[in-house]
Amino acid sequence: MKINWKQKLSSRKFWLTLVGFISSFAIAFHVDPGSTERITAILCQAVL
Repeated sequence: MKINWKQKLSSRKFWLTLVGFISSFAIAFHVDPGSTERITAILCQAVL
């Protein structure tokens, strides 16, 4: 079974999951909430 990376990397669901993962780490490491919000907004805008 071979993974089709081109299809995976073009998936919005994959990128939004990655954004959620990054946001969770930012919150866990006590990054300023304003910065976390801005980072999440920028990444979501880039994906959509």
